[in-house]
Amino acid sequence: MEFEKTRAFRIAAAITCLVLAAIFAAVTAYNHHEQASKTHVAISGGGFIYNYRIAEIRSGITAFVQTPTPNGTRLIASFENPSGGDPIVVRHEIVPYARSYSFETPALTGVEKDRPYKVTLTVMDKWSDTVIETHEKMLVTNVAPSVVPDKPLTVGPGYHRNPERLQPVHSN
Repeated sequence: MEFEKTRAFRIAAAITCLVLAAIFAAVTAYNHHEQASKTHVAISGGGFIYNYRIAEIRSGITAFVQTPTPNGTRLIASFENPSGGDPIVVRHEIVPYARSYSFETPALTGVEKDRPYKVTLTVMDKWSDTVIETHEKMLVTNVAPSVVPDKPLTVGPGYHRNPERLQPVHSN
């Protein structure tokens, strides 16, 4: 009788181990498939930044690292220049423990409302300069550039009023 109890226990333990091993193998295979389908980096957001206080319009994107990517891999964002001419290029290098990277242009001129502007994010190998992957995004603003004043409203680090914009007070 005691033998039957231990034998049943051993069979149940063996079946439990086999079921757990099968579940582990299935989860591992699924995870491997999910990781393989992801790109190294994805553009997670972007748009135009209007700062009326300093009379500037900029554009930018945010890139998110999705899979382990070697340190030193270069991220190169190329923004279409609204005023024509060469694209505006912003670069970052992947560093340990950083999961997102922000790319922002210097101040832009010639931005038009409802016109799409192309941004290309290129992931390049550190050593061989080969392109690992490329992503594109179109940035569109629905705000007219006329909301930005011709001269900054404030100057300096303390946001002091711009003396060029001060109107002289006339007395009667």
